[in-house]
Amino acid sequence: MSDNTQYKDALIDFHKERLLSLSNPSLHCEGCKNPRQFISHQDKLIFTCGSQGNGKCGVQYEITIPQYNYVPLEYKRLSQCIRGEGYTDDIDDVSRYGLETTIQTYEFSKHFQDSVKEASEYRKQCESDRTKLVSQYQAHNNGESRIQKIHDVSRIRHTNATKRLKIQKQMKETDDPMQLSQLRKEYVDLFVNEREELFPKIQGLSGDVIDDYVVIKDGSVKRLNTTYTQTTKPKKKRKPRKKKPPATEES
Repeated sequence: MSDNTQYKDALIDFHKERLLSLSNPSLHCEGCKNPRQFISHQDKLIFTCGSQGNGKCGVQYEITIPQYNYVPLEYKRLSQCIRGEGYTDDIDDVSRYGLETTIQTYEFSKHFQDSVKEASEYRKQCESDRTKLVSQYQAHNNGESRIQKIHDVSRIRHTNATKRLKIQKQMKETDDPMQLSQLRKEYVDLFVNEREELFPKIQGLSGDVIDDYVVIKDGSVKRLNTTYTQTTKPKKKRKPRKKKPPATEES
């Protein structure tokens, strides 16, 4: 079973068990005295049988939530890095300037040369990260397929527009009724072709759901115990039955 499948299965199980405990607050893991606990942190979900630690009644499993990048914001940040945009108070930060040629032409201190080289490597890393980000985004959103659809729509529109202009010119230049009738038919056929071939492609593009988030670190599961698979309900103490008052003899 892949790590991604294990993560998804654990996530479903966590919420299923949580709902079960919400509907049955007295539910306990078998052999454990405390109610089950479902702990939510920003990056983790923890399921315990009511105790701390790794013991039988402690943590059953921990789920680490995936980390995401918001593509438009990250793309903008990396682009600014590549172009050297942005303000910094650090007087030694030369990452905004392309000084590689300058240090080869003039003599500067070793410290300054090292700073320029470091800044150059940093911009190259930003460029590499941006390329990777775009690749992930396209793969996640079937980008290649969408690009092909856009190209198809553009090609059909351009072809039809060229044909329309050609037919319009021919219609203006001819006085032959038969030829004029044929040209009008061809002109109408172009609109029929757009309706049958072009419009479905445009609708397909508008129906595509675009996700602007990409995973930069997959979710994971750490299993420690399976005590939770068996549950019990604490028995309620039975209230003592009230004694019936003795019957009184009627006088």
